[in-house]
Amino acid sequence: MEFDDLPTEMILMIFSYLPQEILEGIIRVSKRWMQLALDPSLFKMVCIDPWFAANPQRVRKPLERATMLHSLHITTETVDWDIIASASTGFRVLKCLVIPGSGLSNQAMPAILEHCESLTTIVLWGWYSLAAIDVRALESLRPLKRLVTLDHLQIHDDALYQICCSCPQLEHLELNLQQISRSKSWTCIKGLVHLRHLSVSVISTAGLIQVSNSCPGLATLEIGSVWNESDVSLAQALQGFLQLKSLRVIYGCEEWFLYRQIHTPPSLERFEVPGMVMDTQLFYQLMLSFRKTLRHVHIEVSNLPDESLCVLRVCKRLERLRVDGLRGSTIVFSILRHLPKLLSASLHIVDDPAEAVCQLRSIVDAQDRSPRGKTRLVLNILCASPDTHVKIRRSANAFVDCLILNTVMTTRHILEFEGQF
Repeated sequence: MEFDDLPTEMILMIFSYLPQEILEGIIRVSKRWMQLALDPSLFKMVCIDPWFAANPQRVRKPLERATMLHSLHITTETVDWDIIASASTGFRVLKCLVIPGSGLSNQAMPAILEHCESLTTIVLWGWYSLAAIDVRALESLRPLKRLVTLDHLQIHDDALYQICCSCPQLEHLELNLQQISRSKSWTCIKGLVHLRHLSVSVISTAGLIQVSNSCPGLATLEIGSVWNESDVSLAQALQGFLQLKSLRVIYGCEEWFLYRQIHTPPSLERFEVPGMVMDTQLFYQLMLSFRKTLRHVHIEVSNLPDESLCVLRVCKRLERLRVDGLRGSTIVFSILRHLPKLLSASLHIVDDPAEAVCQLRSIVDAQDRSPRGKTRLVLNILCASPDTHVKIRRSANAFVDCLILNTVMTTRHILEFEGQF
């Protein structure tokens, strides 16, 4: 018996074990295979946008037949929630749910979430201020491990408290917190004993101390902007995170927040502070304190003398390096030779980078001949002077030729590089 002679139900069962990319290839085999591969029962993800929401039948049909639905994305606030609720009996294997925050207050939401027995991730979006009564709808989601808020969805103090009460199993929490008014509000996350990842848009240094006291086992901390409160420095606020592995601060991480007493988390592996202004002494202190553990660093060096970059050599475990604000200095290229575990380097070079490009060719050749053979160097050239454009382009063309011969470089890297001109 040939495969095409099998019953439709059996073929669909076989197709259900195939990943999405293979199903997309099966579509081209024959018309029957295309119809089977596009059967809604095989859908693992359904996205309901405004066009879908305008026709109730378009919404109902895939949801009622998608017995293996793992991800549901609702990208419009005009969806009929009663239709979603009527099809929610098939949500028992649903893993990820993306909905507008205003949907939590809809009367149909409890019936929808009641059937989401396997839901581990919920993403809320939209221009909405989340209240405590909205968050109570999540109480039925006991296995929930990831909660993310996007766009301008706001969280108040009482809503933060309710999140901690309603979702005690959370491991990953990303919140937009423009309206958290009291640093003591962070004491409520003490109930999230499994929390390992915290990402917030805004927080004060005093609030960070409350977080460290409540969640000393936090492994990843991402902050959009940090501000000083009660004369607490950022260094003081970080002292309590004894198990922190990754720290990312985008804005507000200024030198005067750190003072001179550097007490960094002892196991920090990832350090990203692109907006931090450092002098030489502070840069030396930070790199020396990280030298045994650091694997990934992203720093701004426009205010540092070229010679200070040599301290990067002590970070022997460094795998990924991103340096912004280089002024055409070639010192950093010699430093790359002393980083035996380096896998990726992104170097943003301003001013005249022609000589830097030539220097980088020899580094790429040396790394390509190493026994490791996995180094990938991504060079982004930012030229401030149009007068040097011809010279830079000539050097860049030579560098691209070198990349073509370098087997560990991919075409995507080359195209991104050429796109700078």
